[in-house]
Amino acid sequence: MIINPGKYITLAMDLNDDGTFVDTTVPAGYFGLPIYKRHYLGLEFTAEKALTDKWTANFSYILSRTVGNAEGYVNTALGQEDAGAAQDFDHANLIHGGYGDLPTDLLIS
Repeated sequence: MIINPGKYITLAMDLNDDGTFVDTTVPAGYFGLPIYKRHYLGLEFTAEKALTDKWTANFSYILSRTVGNAEGYVNTALGQEDAGAAQDFDHANLIHGGYGDLPTDLLIS
């Protein structure tokens, strides 16, 4: 089953064991998972200078910050390549206290 962490989920369940499925909504708190959070902030600095009629110099620098409790579709810390095999939210204990700088954050020291 694939769910969105921290969101309610509606399942078709056979509650009376009679083969009749009933749509049942399970509250997000039942799973104990936080909401998926990932924030990217970026500021780009650029400069361009004509050196001669034929040559131009360009400069670009991006200052960025990524914070959250999930890196994105894959987890580079584990060398994950398959976006469908994420385990960060498989259990609440795996993500507990996991909010902060992400591996893609360039300001990590």
